[in-house]
Amino acid sequence: LLSYFFIIVLSIMSVAKSSAQVGLCPPNLDFEQGDFNNWLCQAGIVNIDGSLSLSPTPPIPGQHTIITAATAGQDPWGFFPENCPNGSGYSVRLGNSGGNHQAESISYTYNIPATLTTFSMIFHYAVVLQDPGHTPTQQPRFRARITDVSTGLPIPCVDFDFIASASLPGFLSSPLGGGVVYKDWTPITINL
Repeated sequence: LLSYFFIIVLSIMSVAKSSAQVGLCPPNLDFEQGDFNNWLCQAGIVNIDGSLSLSPTPPIPGQHTIITAATAGQDPWGFFPENCPNGSGYSVRLGNSGGNHQAESISYTYNIPATLTTFSMIFHYAVVLQDPGHTPTQQPRFRARITDVSTGLPIPCVDFDFIASASLPGFLSSPLGGGVVYKDWTPITINL
């Protein structure tokens, strides 16, 4: 079963009262160090009810994968570039074609300085999912969200949840079939 996505954080822009703070970028949020430094990797399983049981782990090859511009090829299902075509040197792929109720996540915690009046970021993502016809709680999925650490609640306008299906809006069917749907690299701007 295929369930993976690519994500690249392209750039972080912040505008504050002081022009010296413009362009403040949290360290390695964009993966340009070529590693998961400052990121928390987790792996585990999808439970029968669809909830996740995840534990912190070092990056697991084949589940938390850094893609370099120098070695990237094309996605075998959607034929889009594995590395984001935005000029970045690195992208990240989570997941694989293994199935078996696997779950992976990466997260980055950052406190926005109180002196900033605006903090926005642009990121690109691509998704490949296979629709094996499971119940909705067992279907492959891609979820991205930003959580307010002071409340522990997700920010509503920054919550993406794609569950594999043949009619997933914005997705195309792979020319190779197999119930695989994909979404090519897509930019998102978030103003926090």
